[in-house]
Amino acid sequence: MENKMASEPIVYASAKIFSGIGGMTGGFSLMAFIKPKGVWDAAIHGSVSTFAGVVFSGPVLKYFEIAPNDWEFQMMAGFIIGFVAWFVMSAVANFFKQNEGKDILAVAQQTRSRLGNSSSAKSSPKKRGKK
Repeated sequence: MENKMASEPIVYASAKIFSGIGGMTGGFSLMAFIKPKGVWDAAIHGSVSTFAGVVFSGPVLKYFEIAPNDWEFQMMAGFIIGFVAWFVMSAVANFFKQNEGKDILAVAQQTRSRLGNSSSAKSSPKKRGKK
């Protein structure tokens, strides 16, 4: 019984290490598609991807009822979360960069109108005339 109690922190720590490796790998794999602006940008994105993999892989695996301390699943979940974390962070940063210096209410109205136009265009197909 004593050996099991001693091994639980080691299993937990190793699962977190593997989820961090997966998050870092996911963040770095996205660098092949979205080039960082420099070394500092790559370091920030890599650290955010690693941190997101460590923090969110356990709850995501528990949500999908997968063994949260299995290192393969931790690495896989960390990879996916790290990949998505960098993409979301880049998208939000680009949004703020494009709207820098604008009034927040004008940006909100513009965003609502863009979302409203795209959803209504998808829901109603265009009618074609007879040939």
